[in-house]
Amino acid sequence: MKEFNKNNPDKIKMYRERKQSKKHIVTQQEWIDCKQYFNNACAYCGLPAEEHYQKYRGELKRFDLHKEHIDDKGSPYLDNCIPACHLCNESKHTATLEEWYDQSKPFYSELRLLKINKWRTEDYKKYMTTIPMLSINNGNDKNEK
Repeated sequence: MKEFNKNNPDKIKMYRERKQSKKHIVTQQEWIDCKQYFNNACAYCGLPAEEHYQKYRGELKRFDLHKEHIDDKGSPYLDNCIPACHLCNESKHTATLEEWYDQSKPFYSELRLLKINKWRTEDYKKYMTTIPMLSINNGNDKNEK
């Protein structure tokens, strides 16, 4: 990894800038509620949070699940946020849910897909406390939601 970083400074810079622009606007309580909704496991593969390990400086360490954007270009709010393990988060990258999460994946589950879609269309509203920012469109205030 160090060699890749050294040989690809432009790619690393672009990756960091992209990551900075993709921040979630989700409170700590919203995130806790979101993880509990998905049984404290990756919404895609079902890996429990307590089994979520990543290699860090040569050692396996337990990390929290990632705040994953269901739609890479979508809302920064709770409606577009689900917990994902490192492998699913990295594998999905910028693909849409429909492109990436299908029966070709060994961990695919119709029940998890239904739960993800129910979360993003309805159930997030039960837990959302963050008020979406208003944008101005043609001089009129318009809520992004």
